[in-house]
Amino acid sequence: MSVNQEMKSGCFTIEQAVFEPTHLIKVLADHSIPPRYECGVSFTATGQKETQLLLHAILTDWIDFIFVPEPKTFAIYADHDEYTTFFAHTRSNLNRVVKALTDDGFKIVADYERHL
Repeated sequence: MSVNQEMKSGCFTIEQAVFEPTHLIKVLADHSIPPRYECGVSFTATGQKETQLLLHAILTDWIDFIFVPEPKTFAIYADHDEYTTFFAHTRSNLNRVVKALTDDGFKIVADYERHL
């Protein structure tokens, strides 16, 4: 989240929840939102803090999802196998994301091909 300091919102669209998403269910309950997590359900978080909270919950629950922040500097597709793919309109936006993640200890999987 640190690479997009002026994040106004973030939209999450679920593709699949393989396991019951207990963290997501708690975040939704804390905001009086009924728990829904089937394919095609979307949530929009407002502001940096809410977006970060929802992203953390969804990543923790191993949900397959697409995330697009506003402004749209990058997009994320993540799956329950713990692979996360970043998409960006420019190489500089992608490099900012990659640098922040690798600086925090995340590993790049060379030769991995995402088939969407």
